[in-house]
Amino acid sequence: MTEITPHFTLQEMTTTDYEEFKTSIVKIANKNKEKLEKLCWHLEAIRAIIGSPLAITSAIRSKELNSAIKGSKTSQHLVVEAADFIPTKKSAIMAFSEIVKSGYPFGQLILEKRGIGYLIHFGVGEKRQTLFSKEAGKYEPYDVSKVGA
Repeated sequence: MTEITPHFTLQEMTTTDYEEFKTSIVKIANKNKEKLEKLCWHLEAIRAIIGSPLAITSAIRSKELNSAIKGSKTSQHLVVEAADFIPTKKSAIMAFSEIVKSGYPFGQLILEKRGIGYLIHFGVGEKRQTLFSKEAGKYEPYDVSKVGA
């Protein structure tokens, strides 16, 4: 396994259920090593803030993979500036709250409903710092006043 930072590897940052896109994702990672390392260091900070390892569900995407999963055409995953994860030692809702309360800078933070649970999308980059909650396929402004309630 190729270690990027102490807790994140190239293999997990290029994870996908669509093996036909794996080679192109690894190529994108290799062409964007500096951005990938920066993203992983942000994830290291998030890991420390919430006190839980992170199971990466999606990070780097090729245009073809993004299209196959019906991702946003402006997804930060396409430019190596985002990762989706599930905390392994606490709920995503609790972890999301802790990230917001910590004041840690982010470009985009989304608590996203997936199946019977949630995952967290963390993005860096030039997007305005905003919070969204996704329920039943719809994004809505996240009410920060509810954090910790």
